[in-house]
Amino acid sequence: MTNPFYKRGALGGAAGSLASLLDRHEGAPRCDIYVNTSRFVLWQLEEEGIAQRLTGRGVQIVVDTCTYIMPVMKQVSGLMMTNSDKWTHYAPANIGMTVAFGSMSECVRSAFEGLYRSGGARREAASDTSSPAAPKSTGPTITP
Repeated sequence: MTNPFYKRGALGGAAGSLASLLDRHEGAPRCDIYVNTSRFVLWQLEEEGIAQRLTGRGVQIVVDTCTYIMPVMKQVSGLMMTNSDKWTHYAPANIGMTVAFGSMSECVRSAFEGLYRSGGARREAASDTSSPAAPKSTGPTITP
């Protein structure tokens, strides 16, 4: 999941934040979770212990750039789920990924279940990572 430049409240501290959504799930996510933010927000998150909490749950924090511009993602094939309109527009052309749009909550749930979930729709993750049914990243792909 990816969202260009999350603000502090979306990542931790508030109800509905990425940190609170991660707390609803046990274990590790079944696919990568990336979030983008500024170095100032990262500093705030580190001061409050939220950055450590997020990374401890498997979230990869990308600072001062977007995952569709810089080669920071481990895998760039398959399906990426995001809650960012901007990401859905630029990622297919820039890195060639199939993109699904959902809320932050749907992104996080999809990451932990290993399924693409949006609204009532549900698609099983395929073992073939080139399949559009296989989620690769969810949050925050909310980029959760």
